[in-house]
Amino acid sequence: MNDSSTPLARARFFQLAALGFAHPRAEWHAELQSGELGRLLQASALAGFSEALPLIQTDLQFPEQEAAYIDLFQVGRRGRPRVHLNAGEYGELCGEHSRPELLLRYSSWYRHFGLAAALEGEHTELPDHLVCQLEFLCWLCQLEAGSKDSACIDGYRQAQADFIEQQLLPLLTLLTEAIEQQAPETLYRALAQGILRCASGLRNQHTPSAQDEHAARITAVNLWD
Repeated sequence: MNDSSTPLARARFFQLAALGFAHPRAEWHAELQSGELGRLLQASALAGFSEALPLIQTDLQFPEQEAAYIDLFQVGRRGRPRVHLNAGEYGELCGEHSRPELLLRYSSWYRHFGLAAALEGEHTELPDHLVCQLEFLCWLCQLEAGSKDSACIDGYRQAQADFIEQQLLPLLTLLTEAIEQQAPETLYRALAQGILRCASGLRNQHTPSAQDEHAARITAVNLWD
């Protein structure tokens, strides 16, 4: 039987992390300012990933926080973001692929797990935006928590590991480095580092080690033939 408490805690973490990197809203800023949102993030990280994260909080009033977000992620340098939240803005992530090809790759992930319509309806962000990626991982964790079939559970876990490895971690690594250079004192640095730690741990947990794979191959061999 699938114990849903852990994947639900992970889903909650990714949901809160997505909220943290979305454009600030007045209705949740008070919780961020009071530390309540940060405590929820800490609790879900501990329950879902066994990670003890620092408290993420802000002393800024809402207009200042919104201005800081806009300056960093939207129009901080000649009308361009100082730090990009879209994977397609990083040339090293596109490689030989065009921007439309990269977006199609993300859309294929979302569509395969039935989330494309929801993301397209709720957001103006493109599919490669960090918020969309975090919400997708939240959805995969919810699917894992709601399943009673061991094969499906394994599939959802593998999908989480693959998406984190192929899509989220490359973006998070570059994004975290950019924030450290541009705005190391902001809450976004701590938030990005926390997501990086939790996502890396989940990827490692859901990815069999080379030793485990070797042992599985040996076990599958009939030594008596």
